[in-house]
Amino acid sequence: MSSVAIVQGHNNIPVELEDIQPPLFALYAGTETLETEYHDYVERILDGNRQWVEIGMPFVRWLFFRLTREEFTLLQNYEGEVSIRTLDQRDNTYRYYNGIAKPPEPNGNTADWAADALQGWIDVVFEIYDLEEFTP
Repeated sequence: MSSVAIVQGHNNIPVELEDIQPPLFALYAGTETLETEYHDYVERILDGNRQWVEIGMPFVRWLFFRLTREEFTLLQNYEGEVSIRTLDQRDNTYRYYNGIAKPPEPNGNTADWAADALQGWIDVVFEIYDLEEFTP
């Protein structure tokens, strides 16, 4: 079982990464193989009373240390409404969420090309915003 799962559309049962299109994402099969960052808000600012105000809905960031061309292309197809299963680090449990996917961009901001023997993408960031928990 993968530590994360995703599918297009809202309120759908997410599919584990390694089951989307085998053998893609085989490197991430198994629990705790993908680094995830859960955030309760997008940004915090100080208001006029010098109190922190949270801006935006929760989001999650998935960090892939290495992807093939095919895996990267597949992730780019996940744009817009998605359903996911991911780790909620507040209480260390896996939960299901609807959200809006922001696929990685091949411009160096959310992915870098590694011109090595493996010819693939490194340090790929995949983000899902506006998370709302749902029960499948």
